[in-house]
Parts: sequence; structure tokens; C-alpha cells
Amino acid sequence: MEDDGDRTQVPWLSDMVENELQALFSEDRDEIARAVLHFLRASTHDPEIEEHLIELLELAMEHGNDDGTASVWAVVILGEMGTSRPIPFLQRALMAEGDEVLQDAARVALLRIGSSAIESLLTTIDEEGYAAFNRNAYSVLAMVGFIHDDVLSRRVIDFLQERLEIERRTEKSESALEELIQAIARLGDRTQIEPIREILQSNFGGSNPAIQDSLEFLQENTDGVPIVTDLTPWEERYGWIFEKSEPRARLTRDEEGRISMEYGAEE
Repeated sequence: MEDDGDRTQVPWLSDMVENELQALFSEDRDEIARAVLHFLRASTHDPEIEEHLIELLELAMEHGNDDGTASVWAVVILGEMGTSRPIPFLQRALMAEGDEVLQDAARVALLRIGSSAIESLLTTIDEEGYAAFNRNAYSVLAMVGFIHDDVLSRRVIDFLQERLEIERRTEKSESALEELIQAIARLGDRTQIEPIREILQSNFGGSNPAIQDSLEFLQENTDGVPIVTDLTPWEERYGWIFEKSEPRARLTRDEEGRISMEYGAEE
């Protein structure tokens, strides 16, 4: 957020976006829930909804002038829509310096979009990624088990194995080695126990709390399975939107990722 001295130069975000998006600036949970569901339903037949949400997110990231949490709700909606168009903007939101809430929303949204977003992260890490981006990107890859796609999970595990040596050789200030090892541990890749142990000794003199915790975590995961919970990250963060809104709604996706909303659904 810009300081008060800049307010004469840059309007608040709510003054810069389409009128129909004003509901996303509400501080009332029920109003937010209704707005999110409305835009999800409208997006199934109005492609401009997606463009308006992306524009809102771009403005918020460019000016740091969100006078509420509208940019967060825009990210949530874009993630639930599940299309590939917002992926570059969500990747940029991972880098929202000083806005951990927006960063977290972007991580969950990319995970929610699924394989296309994950593949894009792998490409960006390989081609353009640097430490600050990689740290956040690895935290998304660590949760790929929630997508329940064995082929994709194997792809990510293989990728992280390749990155281990790259990050190890990277200058410490530019490395995301700790976050990478945490991702490997969460994915249950026990084949990397010895390489990680060796890195701990040779790179850190045997002492690095984050890597030691990851190594212990991985050693205790004797089944070598990705760590997931019954409650998905998107349900944990904003499942209340679908539980508390009136009328009640259920979001469904077909095999190609298209969404539809059913209202009046029984629990």
C-alpha cells in the first residue's frame, strides 16, 4: 500500500475498477460470499468477467492501492474459474511483496487451477525464476498431492530432484534450497534422504533447522506418500463462502475444467 503522500497521485483501487466489482470491496463476509458466487456464475457465460478481475488484480499489484481485500477475492474467483488465462498474473501475485494474504491466495489459486498452472510454474522456474519467486513456487509444488494426479506428481518430483543440485550450486543469497527441500519432504520423496543429508553436512556444516526438520519429516514418512489433509487448501481458506451463502450453491467442474453452479443444493 502506498503512503498517504501518494494518495493525491494514485486513486484508491475501488475508484479505478468497473462498478460491478464494487461488491468485492465489502467488509461483510456474507456480501463477499454472495459476490464471489455471483461472479463465478456470471463467468460461465460472460468472458468479460475474467478480464475485469485480471485488470483489478493488475492495478492492485501495480499501484499497491487496494483499499480492502478485493484483489484477494479476485484471485480466489480466478482460481475457481480454472482457466489458463490468469496464470501469469497469479504467478506475479506470488511476488506481492509485503502482502502475504495475496501471496497465499495466489498459491492456492494456482493449485486450484491444476495441471496447466503447475506446468507453467515448472517452466517459469527453469527459464526465469529467481530466489524470491522460486521460494513461493516451491511451496505450491509441495501441495501438488491435493490435485490427485499421479502422473503430475511424478513429474513434479522428478523436476524437484533435478532442481536440488541446481539450487545447491546457487549462491546462498540467491538460493531457495530450504524451500525446495521442504517441498521434497512434503511430497514424500524418500529417494532424496541421502542427498539431503549430504547437503546438510557439506553446505550447512550439519546445522540448518529448516532442512533438519524436513529431513526428519521425510524419514518419518515411511510410506513415502505426499502429505495431504482431508480438507483441501481452498476449502480451508474459503470453504465458508459455499457453506454460508444464500441461496446455497455447489460448484462443479467437468473433465475439461469448465465450471457450473448449482443453487439450492442440499448438503
